Amino acid sequence: MRRLLVLIALVVLLWYASLNFLPGVGRGAGQITATLGFLLLAAFTAGELVVPLRLPRITGYLLAGLLFGPSALDLVTAESLERLKAIDSLALTFIALSAGGELKLSELKRNRRLIGSALTSLLFVVFAGTTLLVLAARPLFAFTREMGGRDLLVMAAILGAIATARSPASAIAIIKETRARGRFTDVAMGLTLAMDILAIVLFALVASAGTALLSHRPMEAGYVLGLLLEIGLSLGIGAGLGLVLAAWLARVRSHNLITIFLLAIVVSEVSQAVSRWLEARYGLAFHLEPMLICIATGFVVRNFSAQGSRFLDVLDRGGLMVFTVFFALAGAGLDLTILRRTWGLALLVVGIRFAAIQAGAWLGAYLAGAGPVYRRWLGMTFVTQAGVSLGLAKAVEARFPGWGAAVATLAVAAISLNQLLGPVLFKQALTAAGEAGAAQPHRRRPAAGAGAGGGADGSPARSGGGPASGR
Repeated sequence: MRRLLVLIALVVLLWYASLNFLPGVGRGAGQITATLGFLLLAAFTAGELVVPLRLPRITGYLLAGLLFGPSALDLVTAESLERLKAIDSLALTFIALSAGGELKLSELKRNRRLIGSALTSLLFVVFAGTTLLVLAARPLFAFTREMGGRDLLVMAAILGAIATARSPASAIAIIKETRARGRFTDVAMGLTLAMDILAIVLFALVASAGTALLSHRPMEAGYVLGLLLEIGLSLGIGAGLGLVLAAWLARVRSHNLITIFLLAIVVSEVSQAVSRWLEARYGLAFHLEPMLICIATGFVVRNFSAQGSRFLDVLDRGGLMVFTVFFALAGAGLDLTILRRTWGLALLVVGIRFAAIQAGAWLGAYLAGAGPVYRRWLGMTFVTQAGVSLGLAKAVEARFPGWGAAVATLAVAAISLNQLLGPVLFKQALTAAGEAGAAQPHRRRPAAGAGAGGGADGSPARSGGGPASGR
């Protein structure tokens, strides 16, 4: 009750201040600072409010952003969100560093059969299943009833490709909140990152093939090769930065959190500046991917230096604030108007995708000989969608001007539902696998033996403390 009263008091305070002391919402630096401070406090309070309900804190952050954002109370306006994009990008790159740091090479090697099998089956089943079911549901889509066969096929394949994308940011937030540790967690994290990268490649292939099919021209091989070059160069730059950061951490023992924040800012801003310069100077649409750079950086520090544990401890100290801001802004950016217009079709797409994910994960675990815990719960960790998915949805509108806007609107509505539903299912899966609460805060132990998960039947062994209830 006390936390609820604090949240109500914050709302009243910002509303009163916006009317009397800070007129012109989002127009001045003082207003933006006040808005960010309010959003941070409100999201943190909302995150604590949902804990007794056994919901993940990021659900509270998302709901707080949604409630106070432009789609609801409008205390955080669209103009404010636009001016806070830099902070959003910073948070995303910081989270990507954490995601790379959570990947341990020895665990990836140990789980390579399961990861490879699940990755293959998930990509195929989710893409093919979503595509085919969207084609079968043609009469339910108002904008597809009059579509020609080729347009309909390309549109369905585009939705199928977007359906394969995941949200590494949500995954790392839930893993850190629940302090999950073990084989199940390692497999889920490895699959999440691999699926997101491959989803981008798959979308590029589908979009290029679709453009060729609709225009009766050869497929644009250069478009796909350019994308692969972007991914490869981003990973290479990230690996180099990882070696530099590891050397820095070995020599400088203080203010490491500030160093990592500065690195996240530099990666985010420089990659965008390089892309803008190449486009303005040479007309090249070449984009370095800040998230891939940071994932590679974190992976190298964790696995190819002696600074892995210190690196993760530093990230843990800054994680709460970053996750709170990022997911509060993500919630504020959800558009309820779009959801209200297309909620029926969005629910259908979400349901189709959910069923395909469960089938693909079950098949992958079965083929790899994994235990029943993986067959039942692994698919629950792949529901959430966010940044990459939204980026792909926007790309549809630009690439297919005829029907792209309608498909993008539908995709954004479905992504919004997945973003709200996914974290709850992810936390439930980690708890059911017995790995929530297995990691000690600010201390990393070798992932060997039964404590790391992996019973005789291929299912995760339960830690001695049992599943965590909500921490």
